[in-house]
Parts: sequence; C-alpha cells; structure tokens
Amino acid sequence: ETLKTLWRHPQYHAMIKLGLYFVFVAIVLIIIQVQNVINEQRMQQLPKKTALQLFSEYQEYTYTITITETSNTVTTRTIQGRKDRDKETLTVDQDPTIYTIRNQEYFVMNDQGEQKITSTLAYDVVKFTPAMLYDLIGKGTVVASTNYTSGMTETTYEVPGDEFLASLMSDFPKMTGNIMVKVQMQGQEIGNIIIDGSNYRKRIDPNIINSTITITIKPITEKSI
Repeated sequence: ETLKTLWRHPQYHAMIKLGLYFVFVAIVLIIIQVQNVINEQRMQQLPKKTALQLFSEYQEYTYTITITETSNTVTTRTIQGRKDRDKETLTVDQDPTIYTIRNQEYFVMNDQGEQKITSTLAYDVVKFTPAMLYDLIGKGTVVASTNYTSGMTETTYEVPGDEFLASLMSDFPKMTGNIMVKVQMQGQEIGNIIIDGSNYRKRIDPNIINSTITITIKPITEKSI
C-alpha cells in the first residue's frame, strides 16, 4: 500500500523509476562482468597453440632458403623470397632477376613478356611453405634434442623418405631411407629449419655426397613492411 501511495505521488514516482533504472543498469553490468570471467576461464582452459602450429599458419612471410651441396666441389645457392596473400616473388643468389610464382610455377619477365620457366634449383623451393614444413615435421619421430647455452633449442626429427617426396611431388618413385629435419628455436620463435636431403639427391645424382637445405621464414608484420 505504501509503494502504491508513493507511486501515485509525482515526485516519488520519478525517484522510484530512477531507482529501478539504476538497479537495472547494475544487474546488466554484473551479468557482463560474470560473462567476461566465464569467457576468460574458458579461454584459459583451451589448449594453447605450439610455436610450430603458429608457424604453420603464416600466410604472409619472407624467407631465405640456402641449398648447400657437396660433390666434387661445394656449391651454395641462396634464394630470397616474399609471399604476400596474392603475390610471391623470389631472387636467386646475386642475380637481380625477379621471379614471380603462381600456382607453384615460375615466371620471369623478358623482352617477349612474361615467360614460364623451369627451375634449375636442386629443390622445388616454393613447395617449402610453413604449412608443408609443419606437416612434414609432424610425420617425423624425434631422435635428438639439444639445449644450447645461448637459449636456443634444436630438435631433430627422422622423417620417412617417402613422406618427404610426397611433400615435393604428386607422382614420386619409391624411396627407402629417411630424411633428417632439424628445428631450431629461440624461446617460442622458430629459427632455422635444416633438412638433410642427401638420400633424396643421391638418387638423382650419384656424385652428390651430401645436400642440406637451410630454411628461415619470418612473418610479415606492419613493422617489417
């Protein structure tokens, strides 16, 4: 009865409405705060992605691939590349020629316009994407792990040769033996990925004694543009 009486009074009516409004706002703020706490707890319970998983998701990045081979002599080829969402380019050694990559095929501009070419590199380097490397490593078995005083860690994986070939080509011959893959990390950042491709290269050229691919991939950020 008292509330009814106050509600009919214009002054108290306004005060009651204002009070109800504040109560409503307080309830909404409490609900939002509780929901934020619940969401935060859920996020904490989700498994965190590993450095390699984050690495595999790179869509835009720069890379350096060094191929070193020993036969009668030692040869080294260095490839510098950049992969944007809609364009990939690379250069080889000190040659200023810029190669454009589309659908994992190589193109170069010359007097006749853009021409498709066949790579003369020992490996089809554009196949070595973060996703491909992550998948390749996932098919391997850890055989060694080393911690250095510098804080760098190095994990060595033994990968079946057939899995390595399957990553490079759709139609491949049977390959016995394994490929060794080393992953170097500094903290949670992937450094060099080093692949011993000697077993693969010896099948193509018996004069090859050893063949090593060193790959460094860095994501493109606003600061690095």
